[in-house]
Amino acid sequence: MAHLQITAVTLRGEPRLEHITHIHGTFGTKTREQGVYEIERGINSYFTLGAFMYAETPIEVVKPNLLAVMALLGTTGHAYLRSKPNLTATDNLLSLPRRPASLHNLLMA
Repeated sequence: MAHLQITAVTLRGEPRLEHITHIHGTFGTKTREQGVYEIERGINSYFTLGAFMYAETPIEVVKPNLLAVMALLGTTGHAYLRSKPNLTATDNLLSLPRRPASLHNLLMA
């Protein structure tokens, strides 16, 4: 299993409903779904680096409560990636630099 650093993300959606569509790092670019798949199956693990002594923050998969999501949004929801909660926000996925979506990424999302 490779241990891969996420250095940037691509977001999509309205400001209050933004979600990660792609993750970027030395491994290249992967979709959110690819990251979820690899973590769940033990193929790869992912992390971000925090500002405090460059401590690694693991990335985990979160599966939404489908009944609550369906009731609120009328959709089934999707598993997503997030950094494990800790005392700082500097290592959160949403605090990473943004990369614009390429036309290819938009067509594949």
